Amino acid sequence: MELFAWLASLCHQRQLALDVACGNGQAAIALSHHFTTVHAIDASAEQIAHAKPASGVSYSVAQGEATGLADSCVDLVTVAQALHWFDLDAFINETRRILSPGGVLAVWCYGLFSVTPQIDAIVNELYKRHTDKWWPPERDHIDQAYRHLIIPGQQHERRFAMQKTWHVDQALAYLRTWSSVQRAIKATGDDPVNLVEGRLRSLWTGPIRVQWPLTIKWSRTL
Repeated sequence: MELFAWLASLCHQRQLALDVACGNGQAAIALSHHFTTVHAIDASAEQIAHAKPASGVSYSVAQGEATGLADSCVDLVTVAQALHWFDLDAFINETRRILSPGGVLAVWCYGLFSVTPQIDAIVNELYKRHTDKWWPPERDHIDQAYRHLIIPGQQHERRFAMQKTWHVDQALAYLRTWSSVQRAIKATGDDPVNLVEGRLRSLWTGPIRVQWPLTIKWSRTL
């Protein structure tokens, strides 16, 4: 993906990258094509247990505020779609400690996907009407594209677009991974995706390109 090649191009050295809140390891694996070693951490032992193995990638259970890494050893620290959950001051202090001279911190988030105006309207209905009250307050940071989250140093911003080609079943499965959908199901026993599934199936015929707007903020000098 263009994003990861671009991130690597920012770094003076490409020995070690750290992916924080790595989830299943998707970003860490992409970074491994550009760095000698990638260390990926997540506070969830379950996430680490299910992370995808890859050459050059090591996984461990740890928090971004306490990585357990040595001083000045990391050339790039990345956080995808998770910075708003951190103790930001503690995370920044830890990042300052572990980044090598000239090292880079890069954080990003992505909003709702976009397909066609008709499909987008239905997804927005699910997001704003049927699941709105089930999103945590921190979700507002995503809606605002991290506009109010400031990282120290000389901050830069760039936008990318993530793209996939999906059939409708893939899209519905993705919608059901939303934390708001899972909270609604747990609280009420009803799946809010069912309220829009029929209309989505009628419009989503065959494979369609799906695109997410991605906003990245990065800083070299913390």
